[in-house]
Amino acid sequence: MFLLLIHAGLFGSAGVLECASKATIVTQNASKNAKSQTLADQLVDILSADLLFRRIKPGEPLREAELCVRFNVSRPAVREALNQLALLGLIDNTPRKGARAVDFSPEELEDVVGFHGVVFAHACRLAAERRSEEELHEIGEAVDHLTRLADSDASAEDYEAARIECYGAIERAIGPAYRLNRRRGFMTPIWNPYAINAVATRDLRIASARRWKTLHGLIAARNAEDAQKHFFAMVEATRPFIIEACRIKHQTSAIGE
Repeated sequence: MFLLLIHAGLFGSAGVLECASKATIVTQNASKNAKSQTLADQLVDILSADLLFRRIKPGEPLREAELCVRFNVSRPAVREALNQLALLGLIDNTPRKGARAVDFSPEELEDVVGFHGVVFAHACRLAAERRSEEELHEIGEAVDHLTRLADSDASAEDYEAARIECYGAIERAIGPAYRLNRRRGFMTPIWNPYAINAVATRDLRIASARRWKTLHGLIAARNAEDAQKHFFAMVEATRPFIIEACRIKHQTSAIGE
């Protein structure tokens, strides 16, 4: 889904979503170097949210000149932000060809979804084995919020943001060694721009929330093996919607050409 989400580390704060609603970045009383870094970081936050919620579509170009005008920032700040997004796997940034939102063929996406299942299913197993009571409470609160959104008029985007919070809560329950590996790049997220299609309707969101509720119960019971198996089942339940959305997009693009 994620980023592969382990995509939760990137989008897990409300500040990112608040930042994403702003069209212009404003900074005051900062040195030139600090300002450049701050602008780049803010751009990464905003563009990451745009990519997550597909306001920037898979394969869509991100042009430096247009971003400079949109955010009223310098070209170096935009270039630094694009470099960071490329390192995160959210865009392809090729010299002389420019930057584009990452996209996959249906066959490539099958591999992405499968890899996500392997990695995060193991994360669920570790969370069941290692979680503290405080961390379990955090997972429970995230899943409860997800459940409330599923049975409401909330949008798919709101639900997806809450689902990412669930990933983040589980990730934080795994322990410092896992987070250290993330910082060193050993567990780099793989961005899946089609994940939101798995929660596109209210019925899909309700079914998704029920699966997360079951997963929380297994982690609470420290049933590591079943937590791992259950997450695999969650991935398989969403796979058809994700792959089909990718196929339709590529078929439509081929017809347009």
